[in-house]
Amino acid sequence: MRKISLDKFEEGNPTLPSAMSRRLLAMPARCAMTIILLGALVGATAEGNPTRVVLSPSSQQVPVGQIASFDIRIEEVVGLYGAEVHLSFDPEIVGVREIRDSDLLADGYSVQGIDNEAGTFYYARTLLYPAPPVTGSGALASVTLAGKSQGTSPLRFTTVKLADQNAEQIAASAEDGSVMVTLATIYLPIVTKNWQSGGD
Repeated sequence: MRKISLDKFEEGNPTLPSAMSRRLLAMPARCAMTIILLGALVGATAEGNPTRVVLSPSSQQVPVGQIASFDIRIEEVVGLYGAEVHLSFDPEIVGVREIRDSDLLADGYSVQGIDNEAGTFYYARTLLYPAPPVTGSGALASVTLAGKSQGTSPLRFTTVKLADQNAEQIAASAEDGSVMVTLATIYLPIVTKNWQSGGD
């Protein structure tokens, strides 16, 4: 497995094709076309479609200065070969530390980008021919973030793209999440003093 990390979005075009194109020259033509076509798909939400892209847990609390993690999961998908997700958050409240590969599409190639100034990040991953497509549910990636200031930050999907082995779109719904950052709890020791009374 090879992972390509990007610290920032490509200026003016933060999509999978622009991020990956310079790295595909050495790949077999069919592999390269699978990734490029995946990035060209138009994300959609389909009512009644069982495939869902969710955050787990969907909401949680973390003290200021501490870290928390959540998984980006794809539920009940059939014939998945590639996926790309973009999310936004409030950069005044939280910051993303890292994005790690998870078990879904485990043998694929991935690309990611984090922009903690703009409050956005993305993650994309695809299998390569002749790997078989994936059916079922699982975690696509795990995201670690840190609490910066008190408040609640939404975790919103801004783009969701799923594709099959022929680079055809798989319709799916996306469910947003949130993280609440609380003030750190300070525990002070309790000091007691025993008083004794007495006299001459």
